[in-house]
Order: sequence, then C-alpha cells, then structure tokens
Amino acid sequence: MSQEAESYEIGDWIVHRHHGVGQITATRTSDISGKPVTYYEIETVDSTIWIPVDQLTEDVLRPILTPQEMREVVSVLQRPPRDMDTRYSARKLRIYRTQKDGLPVAMARLVRDMRARQEKRGRLSNTEQDALRSLTRKLLQEWAVCKGISIEMAQERLNTLLQEAETEANGAVPASVAETGNETAVGLQE
Repeated sequence: MSQEAESYEIGDWIVHRHHGVGQITATRTSDISGKPVTYYEIETVDSTIWIPVDQLTEDVLRPILTPQEMREVVSVLQRPPRDMDTRYSARKLRIYRTQKDGLPVAMARLVRDMRARQEKRGRLSNTEQDALRSLTRKLLQEWAVCKGISIEMAQERLNTLLQEAETEANGAVPASVAETGNETAVGLQE
C-alpha cells in the first residue's frame, strides 16, 4: 500500500520513479470530464511531465535526497562490491525490483555490483547494460542536484568511488586513503 506524497511547491526538486530528477515549474488546473484537476508541471532533462496532485503517492514522486541521505548513498558506493548471482533470472529479478522500488541506496548497491561484474567479466547482458545505464543516470542527476555540482563532476566522483571500492575488494589500499589516511574522507569532500 502506498503512502500519500507530501505537498510540493514551485521550484522544488523531485525524483519521479520513471523519469528521474525534475523540478516543479508550475501548477495547472484543467477540466477533465467536467471536474477541475490540478497538476504539477515538472521539467526533467528529457521532457515535461504533468502529474495529477490528487493522485500523487510517494512511490511515484519523492523529494530529492538531503545531503545526509546522499552521504548514505556515497557510503554504499565506497564499500567493496558484492558478487551478483550467477543465474541470469535472479540478476534480472534484482534489477526489476530495484528499478520498481527506486530506492537510492538499493540503486547505488546495484550500480556498484553491476560495474564490478562488468569489470570482471568484460561485458553485461543487454538487460544489465540498459539497467546500469539508466540507474547510473538517475543517481548522477540526483547527486548533481543534491550537491550543486555538474553531472560531469558527479560522474567523476562516482567513477573514483567505484574504482577505489574495487581496488579495496582486491586487497589493495585505495590511493585516496593511502594519501589521506582517512577512509571516511573519500568522496565526501563535496
């Protein structure tokens, strides 16, 4: 059962489960079957979408992550990757559930694990490639808005975190930890 979403204002940054990060640019009211219906107009990178305010639930729309919540995502990305199930059907189910739920920490775990799998095996299935691309794009967009940085900067930081997590998983000390002596500082100096 889904919870009712909170109320948003023009200018708020949100995350739509399917469309990713967007900003509420207006509210509009239209007559539908003789009844007034109020919509949020949301600008995303790729399009403009309209969501009826009275049908809004948290499983469709949520606020952008807070800096504290983003630190949790970064923490997940810093951890060594876990091996994914060897069965394609199990991996596909994990991808489906993660995309359906849209939880940032679960998305970060899956991106981390799929990137490691790709590094290890050299390639992913088409389904896995598409999911990795989509989930990475959503994480980067939200990271950029949350931290007020460019997508390119977020991509750079993501790549660094994932490379260091993989290095640590292989028994080596990541370069940034060796340089600073402080593993909690990696990727958090935004």
